[in-house]
Amino acid sequence: MKPFLGKNLLHQLAYNPKHKGLNDNERSKSVFSQVENCEDNFYIYLEIKNKKIVKAKFDGEGCAISLGSNEALLSTIENKSTSKAKEIINEYESFINGKIKMIDGELGLFKIVQKHESRIKCAASPINALREILQNE
Repeated sequence: MKPFLGKNLLHQLAYNPKHKGLNDNERSKSVFSQVENCEDNFYIYLEIKNKKIVKAKFDGEGCAISLGSNEALLSTIENKSTSKAKEIINEYESFINGKIKMIDGELGLFKIVQKHESRIKCAASPINALREILQNE
């Protein structure tokens, strides 16, 4: 069995995230997200100005894959237009479900969940919350 080469990056994303913390800005939209049949739970916060995500944060607790996917996805969509963020979220969901083979950047790290079906829900933890925030944007 080959060693997982992204272990250090996953650890860095999960345990030294740049986007973790409360966002008490009243202009931010937030949604609570909990992974089904799991103790992983998060609040996701987006500050949106003129159809652009200017600040993205999350707070909560979970496994390394949940924490890492929140960090990687928020990092990827921050400073993007809301329409581009929606595209990225859809592409990421297709990727972790094995419908597409490659995705750019840190999100590509989560290819590991394709081999471990029980971990897909961990990697998908921010998807529905982000969609809920972005649905009217």
